[in-house]
Amino acid sequence: MPGPGSAGRRVPTATFWLSLGLVALTVAVFAPVRHFSFVSWDDPLYLAENPVVTQGLTPAGVAWALTSPGQFYWHPLTWLSHMVDVQAFGLDAGAHHVVNLVLHAVGTLLLFLVLRRMTGHAGRSALVAALFAVHPLHVESVAWVAERKDVLSGVFWMLTLGAYVGYVRTPNRARYATLVACFALGLMSKPTLVTLPLVLLLLDVWPLGRIHPAWAADRQGLSPPLQPPTALPRLLVEKVPLFALAMAASAITFLTGFETGAVQDLQTVPVTERLSNAVVSSVTYIRMAVWPNGLAAFYPFRPIPGGQVLASLLVLAGVSYAAVRLRRRQPYLMVGWLWYLAALLPVIGLVQAGSQSMADRFTYLPLIGLLIAFAWGTGDLLASLRVHRFVAYGLALAVLAAAAGAARVQAGYWRDSETLWRRAVDAVPNNDLAHANLGLVLRDAGRPEQALAHFLEALRIIETPDSRTGTGRGTPPPEYAALLHEQIGLLLGRQARWKEAIVHLRDVARLRPGAGDAHHALAQALASDGELDEAIRESREAIRLEPGRAEFHGDFASVLYRAQDLAGAMEQLREAIRLGPTHASMVKWHYNLAAMLNESGRTADAIRELETVLAIDPGHAQARAALQGLRRRQLE
Repeated sequence: MPGPGSAGRRVPTATFWLSLGLVALTVAVFAPVRHFSFVSWDDPLYLAENPVVTQGLTPAGVAWALTSPGQFYWHPLTWLSHMVDVQAFGLDAGAHHVVNLVLHAVGTLLLFLVLRRMTGHAGRSALVAALFAVHPLHVESVAWVAERKDVLSGVFWMLTLGAYVGYVRTPNRARYATLVACFALGLMSKPTLVTLPLVLLLLDVWPLGRIHPAWAADRQGLSPPLQPPTALPRLLVEKVPLFALAMAASAITFLTGFETGAVQDLQTVPVTERLSNAVVSSVTYIRMAVWPNGLAAFYPFRPIPGGQVLASLLVLAGVSYAAVRLRRRQPYLMVGWLWYLAALLPVIGLVQAGSQSMADRFTYLPLIGLLIAFAWGTGDLLASLRVHRFVAYGLALAVLAAAAGAARVQAGYWRDSETLWRRAVDAVPNNDLAHANLGLVLRDAGRPEQALAHFLEALRIIETPDSRTGTGRGTPPPEYAALLHEQIGLLLGRQARWKEAIVHLRDVARLRPGAGDAHHALAQALASDGELDEAIRESREAIRLEPGRAEFHGDFASVLYRAQDLAGAMEQLREAIRLGPTHASMVKWHYNLAAMLNESGRTADAIRELETVLAIDPGHAQARAALQGLRRRQLE
């Protein structure tokens, strides 16, 4: 017969095995990431091609991480984590992915332990943590190296929750200092943790029961007893330092977002469109949480029909009303729902950053609130129906198996750039940015015809009105439209389709009026099509805008030579040589100058240029043969 202490010993044993199972489940689903590569979506900016991060952990790098907004936002701890990885693993993409996986597994384990400590329910806490670990919506945060900030901030979110529970159980300055430190580190990982103090207030309602003791979830005596009820004003004052940190992080994020161009102004994305998108996205995320199909790396921002906005408003209002009405019997429904809304607030698009309408990664922490409502709500429902516990376990395992299978498939789409963008093209209709990124990947892979098709499709999408609203995608940023026209023009040029190429390159010059590159590319296309007079004008404009570009002068020389302006061509070659003494085209320019000097009858000068060519490149066979010919001619 079990002794009086046996029940107490069974709890840590169950906790140990559940913890082990959670880690094993997480690793089993995401193990393939060890063989994934970096993708073209932000990984080069954050890591693979970042000149500071690729140096590893250095004093200069630490100073940069602490003082620079870097790519859009101030999150120094995330930068430092990437630097530590480079120091340890170099640019081994698989190793960087494994670190993301480890951080996600740690966050999952901490979520389970904190929930179990707060509520006393090991099974329900484990279900929440398991669904957090393998929900398909969370694949993006784990399988994308650039989203290190999600999994790292997630660990500190859970540590902050744990520190808060410890402080509530045994209030003292050391525990409060630990709480503040964990929150500060979380903000330094990703500033979207600014609403965490609001979530702590929700936990005061349930499961901690600090306002109404009857709402405390710990009914099994597994934790020390709670303090007497605390008035709401006192709970607010208690969190003033946390709110102050959140406000400081918000101010830094807002200012650096504008400084780096990450935050869109109200003219680019009006308030009405932001509010509409926020309302619809909030409901769409719930649908995706229940039925996560059609997930992709990017969802374009598009005008939303008024009827869809109204329907979404009714859903939000209805769920909110039901959660508040049921707060006395099922307080976890209200807390879980408000957790979802509060944690989603920084990323819902009211302060629009980027051009996406929503993103899977934005649900990483908000989804926990819905999972809590689901686990406790379903548990209570099955208990009220007197469903046998083994049936309940079977249902939970079935849900987990479905989520894990879907997450494993979704993770596979992140193995490389082409797979990622092909998935986005297939999953989201009229996804212009996905077509554009796929075009860039195919171009770099040496498949220009396929790349051209995707660039053309991206351009068609942004120029075609939406059939539901009668409006277009919105006015795309000029630089984005210019990029599409530029890539199309250059690829058409490679196929010698010069007249078509010129049409697009003219648009590039129009969209980038101050960019010498745009006029230079147009000049080369015009010259190839025989439009020499206009090619000369565009070449001069390119040089006027950027007079220090040696290649502009070198290519202008070719245009002038075709126009039979030999003196002008030689002048431009000399300027190119002066400006670019180490340029890759230096040998070509000296050789062309030698040919023009010879053509103008200046044999001695031509010989000197050929000797320069051979001094730079002794194996240049054409220059050696030409030099021998000119020297023989001198002797005749």
